[in-house]
Amino acid sequence: MYYTLWIGLWASLGACLGTIINWIYIRISGRQTIITWMLVAMYAIQVLAIPTVGWVQLAKDIKLGVEISKASSFCPA
Repeated sequence: MYYTLWIGLWASLGACLGTIINWIYIRISGRQTIITWMLVAMYAIQVLAIPTVGWVQLAKDIKLGVEISKASSFCPA
């Protein structure tokens, strides 16, 4: 419970601070392109990170001898 509140606090503070800094930058520069470039950067990071994490987990499963080609049931019997 406390860990969740701690993470929530820092995420909220980070979001507020980021919004304020972004707003100040837009007011000073008069351009909104930073929002577009932030979205492009986040998308690029996701495109690289998601398959990388998947391949690392797959390699661990293969190394541990997990049967990766076998279908499993979502509902435990």
